[in-house]
Amino acid sequence: MSLSLFALPRLLPGLTTPLHIGGRSNIIPGTLVGTVTGYLGQNAYNYFDEQHTSSVTDPEPRKPLLKRILQSKYMPVKVLNDEEYEAMLREKMFKVKAEIAILDEDIERLRGGMEQPEVEMPKEEKVVAIIDERGLRRREG
Repeated sequence: MSLSLFALPRLLPGLTTPLHIGGRSNIIPGTLVGTVTGYLGQNAYNYFDEQHTSSVTDPEPRKPLLKRILQSKYMPVKVLNDEEYEAMLREKMFKVKAEIAILDEDIERLRGGMEQPEVEMPKEEKVVAIIDERGLRRREG
């Protein structure tokens, strides 16, 4: 890369600006800041140019930004397709139906207890406790 005579007049004010503004003491910090800024700017340009070039040459189109964000493992919200959503609803309906069945049994047991005098339960009867995902205990048996 060679400097032409036309670029020299544009380059000189940039080099001599620290001398005009603050004297000799600002030359080294100004040069360092300019160097670091130029380096970071060039690396950012190269990164985005590479991303653009790879997106043009890839046969598979990239997903939209919003979809990539929603499918991130750090996102508390999950994108579901129709089958996953139906399976989730079926599971919830199954849990609700099971709770309704347990409550119906409890109601029948209470109604039966009001009409008939209390009868001692045999001690050998097994009682099964079910603990659901919320840690609530249900009694069956």
